[in-house]
Formats: sequence, C-alpha cells, structure tokens
Amino acid sequence: KSHLPSTIVVVLGLSLTSCFFSARPVYYDKEQGIAERSVSRFHELHNQRDFEAIYNLMDKTATGGGSRAQTLAEIKTTFETVGKARDSKLGEHNVFASPVPGFTSQVKLVYDTEFERGNWTEFFVWNIKDSREAVLAEYHLVPKSNKSESPR
Repeated sequence: KSHLPSTIVVVLGLSLTSCFFSARPVYYDKEQGIAERSVSRFHELHNQRDFEAIYNLMDKTATGGGSRAQTLAEIKTTFETVGKARDSKLGEHNVFASPVPGFTSQVKLVYDTEFERGNWTEFFVWNIKDSREAVLAEYHLVPKSNKSESPR
C-alpha cells in the first residue's frame, strides 16, 4: 500500500500554511528594545500632557472605531486619573511574529508603574514594522492592589 496520498496532503498543507505566515525574521531582542524605548517615549509624552503625540503613536486601525476626539478625551481622562508617571519597571515581556499584515512582530509588555495618584499595572501591545518602528496597538491600565505591598 502506498503512502503517497497522505504525503501529498502534508506537503500541500505546509504549502498553504506558508502562504498565510510570513517568513520574515524576527529579531526578538532588537524588537523588544524598540518597544521598551517606545514605552519610555509614551511616558515622556504622558508627563508632558502631549495627548496629540500619544495619539500619533497609536495604530489607528486598532482603536476600535473610536473617533480622534473620543480617543484624545480618553487619553486626557487617563492622565487626570493617574497623574504623572514617576517610576516604571518592566514586569513581563513577550515577542511574537506579528499576526498583523505589514508588521514584523508584536511585542507585549507589562509594567508596574508608580504614578502621582497610585500604583498601576500598564499593559502595552506594540506592532513593530520592519524591525524599526513601533505602533501602539493596545494599552490598558489596571490599579494595583496595595494590600500585598509592604509599608515604606
């Protein structure tokens, strides 16, 4: 009995899969570094209250259809809620080949950040284009519970 038909199915499956996934290399350390520098820039702009520049960092296709005015208002409300960023420490990081066409990778970073009005966990997702440019795809902010922190 020949195994030729199953071999053809496997090869055909691999060929079709390669059409959907890019073979571009992902330079994990380099692309994580780009994303980390982008977080630093995000915090600088936040502290300068430059909401327009933060908006310009964003992937406009990933804003969930919100208007520019609505997004700027949300950025301003975030600033008014937390105040200026004082200190930020990288907690978790992951670099993946990008599921988004036109980007090399996607970098997910989690920061523990001390703001003027409390401690928060920040979740960033950056789409990296051509291993050079970061575009903010997602940003979430969650208050940290102070119960587990030791007194200073």
